[in-house]
Amino acid sequence: MLTEDITTLEDGFQAANNQIYDIRQKINDYCFNSDSFKDDNEKVRYYTGLPSFAMLMTVFNFVAPSIPTSHQNTLNKFQEMLVVLMRLRLCAALQDLAYRFSISISTISRILDRWIPIMDARLSYLVYK
Repeated sequence: MLTEDITTLEDGFQAANNQIYDIRQKINDYCFNSDSFKDDNEKVRYYTGLPSFAMLMTVFNFVAPSIPTSHQNTLNKFQEMLVVLMRLRLCAALQDLAYRFSISISTISRILDRWIPIMDARLSYLVYK
């Protein structure tokens, strides 16, 4: 192989790596996970009503340890909390949430049934009545 061929292959390899990185970034933008919210307080505010990612994580770390898990959980706890907050903030339909998270409506319903009473117990004292 000639040096020119090697250089051409290296350039092609670098271009392919750049494309892969760009595609991963785009996928991450459409996913609902902690990485996609981490650097985007506007996204946090829109979907959850909380002012920042730091506040979202504070609420998550306060509530999540009280949530039971099983081997049947399709989503991780952070995603489950997003389901609940999106339902409350956006009044999102169960079907919409099911599509967004690629799970069934009955799974969305079970997540809400499991999280809302615990969130109420853990957070209600923070709400002025």
